[in-house]
Amino acid sequence: MFAQGRIEVRCEYTDPNNKPEVDGEGGDEEGGGHGPAKKGLVAKEPRPPEMLAGKPIDVLVKIEVMEARALQGTPPINPVCRIRVADKQEMTKRIKATNRPKYNQTFFFNFNESPKLLLDKQITFSIFNSNWTRVLIGSFKLDIGTVYDQPNHKYARTWITLFDPE
Repeated sequence: MFAQGRIEVRCEYTDPNNKPEVDGEGGDEEGGGHGPAKKGLVAKEPRPPEMLAGKPIDVLVKIEVMEARALQGTPPINPVCRIRVADKQEMTKRIKATNRPKYNQTFFFNFNESPKLLLDKQITFSIFNSNWTRVLIGSFKLDIGTVYDQPNHKYARTWITLFDPE
């Protein structure tokens, strides 16, 4: 596995019964975090008992795909990002002829599921060259629990490193 580029994302786990918090996260918008993909993740206190219960609750997972850069591929590449959360997926718009696309798109994934089960499900970001064959450029995976464990349940304005799946 080797680096295939980077993508800036923001993931947020929200209980619809609670009011959303005001976003005061600034982050390094020019792309700090050039180390390992999970650099910057912060371990939080143990999860509250209600998050380990088996009773289904309504949960909203919000994903913002900001931009990507240093994408590998034979020019011209027309990158598109597929976001998969558990068994649901969305795609960004295709950006033509660039290895540094600016997506600035937001996606919402609603679930009514047991938190115990939901927190173990995967979020996958995959960038494809949308020319004829949809060749995979790189991908990154994390679980919903990783997002939940971050301060304010957000993994915000972070550059993640994409890896070749092979």
